[in-house]
Amino acid sequence: MRFEHLVEVNDASDPGAPGLSREQLWFGLLCRAEDARAFLPGLDECRIIERAAGALVRDLHFGDVVVRDQVFFEELQWMRFE
Repeated sequence: MRFEHLVEVNDASDPGAPGLSREQLWFGLLCRAEDARAFLPGLDECRIIERAAGALVRDLHFGDVVVRDQVFFEELQWMRFE
């Protein structure tokens, strides 16, 4: 299964909306990668299993169900969850 999710940031059509800098957005993405509990309802634990340059392997604990996923990234450019 392939799923792509794009999020619009800093809507140019709404000049009153507060903007995010690239660094602020990147910090939020890193928070989601490092500890996804605040972003995924029902997630009890997010455990980093392995770290490498531009990648993380983590176990996501939803009660008795554990999902292992990988996060790939290029700093300040993109992030992909598989």
